[in-house]
Amino acid sequence: MTRLVNDIVTRLYLNSAWRDISDDVRAVNGVTGARGRRSEDDTTPPQVLTAVLDNTSGDYTERDPMGQWYGHIGRNTLFEQSLRLARDTCSATVSSGWGSTELDDAAEPAWTAYAWSRSGGSASDFNKASGKATHLNSTANSVRISYLPDFDQREVDVTLTLSLAFTNVLVAPISVGVLFRGQSLADYYNTVVVLNTDETITIDFLRPDGTSLTSGPALAGISHDGTPLHIRTQIEGRSLRAKVWHGTVRDTTEPYDWVKTFTDENGSELTGALIDSSGYVGIISSVAAGNTNVPITFSYDDIDIRSPQFAGEVSEWPQARDITGVDRTVEIRAEGLKRRLTQGASPEWSALRRWLQSSIDDYNPFATPRAYWSLEDGPQAVTLAVKPTTGSGSLYFVPPTTGTTPGRITWGAAKDLPGSLQSPTLTGGGSLVGAVPGLPDTGWGIAWVERMSTESGSYTQFDTANGAIVVGLIVDPGTPNVLNVYLTSAPFTGLIMTVTFADEAAVDDVWHTYYLRAEQSGADVIFLLDVDGALADSYTQTTLTLNKLGRFQFSSPASASTDTAIGHIGLWDSDVSSLDIHDASLGFPGELALLRLHRLCRERGVEFDWFGWFNADPDGNYDSPPMGPQRVDTLIGLLEDCAAVDGGILYEQRTLAAFQYRTLRTLLSRAAWATLSMTGTADEHELSGEWAPTSDDRNVNNEVSARRVEGGEYVATLDGGRMSTLPPDQGGIGRYVTSVTLNVEADGHLRDQAEWRVHLGTIDEERYPAVEVELSRDAVRASATNPDLYHRLLDLDIGDRIDLAGLDSTGIYGTREQIVIGLERTLTRFTHRLVMTCAPASAFRTLVLDDADFGRLDSSSSSLDVAATSGATTLSVVSTAERWTTDGALFPFDLVLGGEEVACSAIGSASPTFVDVGTAAHANNGPVTPGLPTGHTAGDLLLVMAAIRASGAAAPFTPAGYTLLADFVDMRVFGKYDNGSEAAPTVSFSASIANATCSAVMACFRGASLQIASPRVITTSGSAQDIAFPLISLVRGATTLVLHVGWKQDDWTSVATLSGATEISETSSTLGDDQGLVWDYRINVPAQSDLSTHQVAAGSFVVTGGAAAITRGGAFALYGTQAFTVTRASNGVAKAHTAGTEVHLAHPSIVSL
Repeated sequence: MTRLVNDIVTRLYLNSAWRDISDDVRAVNGVTGARGRRSEDDTTPPQVLTAVLDNTSGDYTERDPMGQWYGHIGRNTLFEQSLRLARDTCSATVSSGWGSTELDDAAEPAWTAYAWSRSGGSASDFNKASGKATHLNSTANSVRISYLPDFDQREVDVTLTLSLAFTNVLVAPISVGVLFRGQSLADYYNTVVVLNTDETITIDFLRPDGTSLTSGPALAGISHDGTPLHIRTQIEGRSLRAKVWHGTVRDTTEPYDWVKTFTDENGSELTGALIDSSGYVGIISSVAAGNTNVPITFSYDDIDIRSPQFAGEVSEWPQARDITGVDRTVEIRAEGLKRRLTQGASPEWSALRRWLQSSIDDYNPFATPRAYWSLEDGPQAVTLAVKPTTGSGSLYFVPPTTGTTPGRITWGAAKDLPGSLQSPTLTGGGSLVGAVPGLPDTGWGIAWVERMSTESGSYTQFDTANGAIVVGLIVDPGTPNVLNVYLTSAPFTGLIMTVTFADEAAVDDVWHTYYLRAEQSGADVIFLLDVDGALADSYTQTTLTLNKLGRFQFSSPASASTDTAIGHIGLWDSDVSSLDIHDASLGFPGELALLRLHRLCRERGVEFDWFGWFNADPDGNYDSPPMGPQRVDTLIGLLEDCAAVDGGILYEQRTLAAFQYRTLRTLLSRAAWATLSMTGTADEHELSGEWAPTSDDRNVNNEVSARRVEGGEYVATLDGGRMSTLPPDQGGIGRYVTSVTLNVEADGHLRDQAEWRVHLGTIDEERYPAVEVELSRDAVRASATNPDLYHRLLDLDIGDRIDLAGLDSTGIYGTREQIVIGLERTLTRFTHRLVMTCAPASAFRTLVLDDADFGRLDSSSSSLDVAATSGATTLSVVSTAERWTTDGALFPFDLVLGGEEVACSAIGSASPTFVDVGTAAHANNGPVTPGLPTGHTAGDLLLVMAAIRASGAAAPFTPAGYTLLADFVDMRVFGKYDNGSEAAPTVSFSASIANATCSAVMACFRGASLQIASPRVITTSGSAQDIAFPLISLVRGATTLVLHVGWKQDDWTSVATLSGATEISETSSTLGDDQGLVWDYRINVPAQSDLSTHQVAAGSFVVTGGAAAITRGGAFALYGTQAFTVTRASNGVAKAHTAGTEVHLAHPSIVSL
């Protein structure tokens, strides 16, 4: 097939428009862009793209007055780069359809010829001629759609030009839409440009059912005037953007700003699946019901479809030339927004100042304050006159006019308000007095934060400009927990409002947010006081005319030993949210990390997009954790605070100089976006370059200390397993210690944070820091088995999952699931190299209930009970803490043991079954051979109970091939697995004692292990009729075979079966001096959800006949086993496995934060 050809579109924003400079990019050097993290343990650096420009003309010499772009290139020139995938200049002539998009070069095309399909109307309504592709809407309330069903991309940028043959839109609007991520003709995103009957233009984004996702006013500065309308729209992640403009030449008139942006914040039943889907692109023409312009021909030309790859800013223009001076170049370096925000960054303002001042930046819902004083000056400030932080007005320190104590203002003395950097204190009767700019007579409000003294002389006063109204706030020392508000307005003077606090300490030891407002209501004036964001009291003064606020005063107590702390005084001429001010004063504690990221960016006017949800899911769970109070730090520092607490990835967008964020929750249990394989011959490999996974200890952390800012600490460790803190000689790797300080809401969150980081730091897998793919290879561009791979890799972005398969030739078997955390692309005219930095996706493979792939938790205690040959298709597995499912609907799934993956198609019951008991054998002081149980078969568990009447002086020997399971002194129980050709064992004894009765009996169980679940317990009685046995405790979760055994130094007539148990046998003999043996069993099957420790109470075998004698009674328990039916070597590994080999899910899920 033909070689890959890339149409690399490189543009700079110059002289107020985007300019295509692609022809000036040196093709041999190409462009190299890197985004995301460079390693697994790294924060994300600024994204960067480098390219070499031909500068023979001097156009890219910043200070060359002869250059075309002199005066337009310089610091932080805006830059974008994309790949053109398809274009339709509509130069062909097609009837009853649009044919296909064009090839730029028939021999070696860079564009793909995608066939257009249509919907709506008749075939004759779709035509292409004279450089136009047209939709004919003959009637009102009609729709025509042209779309590219074979086009399949997630991130897309589309530009087109619309022409109409009329100027006035009559009676009802018409619209043009661009469809993205189309799954069907009823499932897509739709960017809609609406031409209204007043010729204004609006932009909307629609759900598949036509419901508006956003709405807004008509666009300013543009209208439908009959000239061609240029439209550009794009989709990236959850965001859609659009712009429209007029211009004779489209490519040299495009403005920078997107006039409308929509972020699908929480998704919906209709759009949720589209958030992470690829799909077709289409164009839709609509005429609303009632329109009288019909028939209308919508004419489109130059439909340009691109894959966005990079956006940033060029900060410098380094010049270079060859030795002749003729070949001049500029190697530009475009970087993301983060570079500029990081470079020389100073600390941010406090949370409260940032919030109050952001109203000036048109972010928060407040009206702009007429004046605002943050009062955050430092301790070295000596000024007595304070200029407002924003707005106009004056504020002065005024010493007391009476008394002997000198008044004082101490700047920066109060540092205990979380949302403020620092605030001044007033003592000794000193006051802060402010002169207010002209607030309206109809209403005003003043907000401030204060730690108010309860000492005599401390008060706050507000005067109207004409002095007719005075409002005073004072705490009466006689009732120090009550704040009184007085009004003086002739002829009225008196108490109008009160606020009662819990106690005096709640007033003078605690900061409060106050907001006093006055409103004219007819002939009356309403006064309202909010405290800490809630209305505390209100009062209506009848027959009063409000006047503008002219003066305010905050006064300290006369005593020099106590102070009043004051800060953040703001004045408004309209209502504001006192609750928001109060939250800001505390630093927004408990704010979700994602919401804080969003707010911080919006406050600074920084574009921000995200993958995640603001609202709770149906179970009440939020997508990100709550934060502690916002610290004073740089914007980048505050954003990375949020990312550290949430555990997600903060990076930069590919379409805009803006931030993007993926919450941890959106990284969990992701489906694979692409699979890359190394199967087949070298030419068929989809992976390229030298294959170099690593397996070092760079990112290992098995002990993590998580600390809260100015709070507590929690230390988490991994104490067992291959990656544990145990020394290497004990099966671990030693101690790898790290610590992290996090701005979590409360100390209670530290355990999750520490344990999650231990989890991430102990993933026992090789790492893939550089997974390389060359997209120009036929194996990638035209894979018969993976036809979507090339297009998937064009869209590939941070947080996507890729699966690496077919790695057998490298010694790595099975699929390796990876999360892409960084990527680098190098594009030339004929090559496209992609290098991905990855982290194991298994770390993020969290439980999803009722999901066939992510709905399985791994066993922590399963192993082979007996060895398995390389060809065995039934495995005997013992689990010591849980049971595997036997539900046929949940099969098949993959297991791994000893590096071999097997496909499990069925699992047998975990409950052992009793097969039979053999004939007991007795002798007088001699060996015995008990009879084999009937029905025994290979793999069954054979048990032998043997005893000698010796009063502890002798015991049975272990028969050949058997294992001692429980020792009850004179009596012992042995076991072995049936080998398929068993002979009855002979039991001999440790001593020859005259007239010693010797006995043995065998029993057979199926699905039981030789592994001890509960070791033997025993009770001995010197003389008893019945045989007592003690309580036995059983393990949690696992199924066990519990065996109760009894021995008596006498014969009997019979023994009663124990309650809740089943008798195996009871036998006694009078050969020699007499003895009897009895054993019963029970199967303990705890509920899967029951993790309590089970117990079987103490009791007695009730014996009939015989006489009181020495007795020994006891119990022990064995684990049950399960038979796994498997198909071997799923990953190409086939080998034998020894007993004890651990058995796990090949791809288990874990429980997340």
